[in-house]
Amino acid sequence: MKNKIFLAILFFLSLLIVFLNFFAGEYFWYWRFWWFDLVMHFIGGISVALLVFYLHKIFELEKKVDIISFILFVTVTIAILWEIMEFLIDANLFSGNYFFDTLTDIFSALTGASIISVLSNKIKIEI
Repeated sequence: MKNKIFLAILFFLSLLIVFLNFFAGEYFWYWRFWWFDLVMHFIGGISVALLVFYLHKIFELEKKVDIISFILFVTVTIAILWEIMEFLIDANLFSGNYFFDTLTDIFSALTGASIISVLSNKIKIEI
């Protein structure tokens, strides 16, 4: 896959997240559809994993770091940091499902990243 095509896909996914988040906030999709937050975290996990995969190739870390472990570690780290930010912005720790929501959000991001991790051996990009 050409470098520019790969970056275009990554850029498109990032724009998709921005627009979906905007419309979700505007039209209350997060509250109206219980599953919408999971989809957003899934797409976010895919985006982060693709970015990590790309940086892994650019900085030639193949010989130093296992790609699958690296993608999953970075994605989980970013997902946890994201959940901390969500908590700090809207601290609602005492709601009954806060911890369940946090765990499902992290799991959704990890699922998206896992798909990219498995496919990482098949994705060939020219840097």
